[in-house]
Amino acid sequence: MSFTKAISRWGLDVKSPFTGFKNPVKIAVRERRVTDDEWNQIRRLLFTLIRRTVDFGLLTGLREENFLGLRRARVDFGNRLIRIPGEEHKNRKSHSVYLNETAFSTLADAWPDADLWIGTSPDAETYVFLNSSGCRYTKSGFCSGFRRALAQAGLRDIRPHDMRHAFCTRLAIRT
Repeated sequence: MSFTKAISRWGLDVKSPFTGFKNPVKIAVRERRVTDDEWNQIRRLLFTLIRRTVDFGLLTGLREENFLGLRRARVDFGNRLIRIPGEEHKNRKSHSVYLNETAFSTLADAWPDADLWIGTSPDAETYVFLNSSGCRYTKSGFCSGFRRALAQAGLRDIRPHDMRHAFCTRLAIRT
């Protein structure tokens, strides 16, 4: 900046070596931590079907696309785990998520509802979490229900991805 001022003030006939460079952009760090009371407030305002999905996200720490797109074939009830192949994971590495008792119960509660739609919805034969039409939740459909609950609760600056942060925070506190 001072080089540019010198050129303009003194009329120097040189080109600034800093031409084309931009000032570094300050990255705003988001430090919002959603409390358990806020999660409970949101959960109370969600429809049962979407509440199960949110509960499952809070209990497993899965990314939104992984729990919304959870396929029935990926669930191993016998070993209480979910296998996510690399092509469905952000870092392209396969991994398994073990289910605690509460996560297992949440999943089992969602499963009978899906059975109601089999034969009428091809999504019901494939996906675990379904909306009221028997189709898998789209990201936009899930987010609109989530935002509606936030608005009703009078809460702001909370995103579905915060479920993952809440899971990690709870895990860190327990260890």
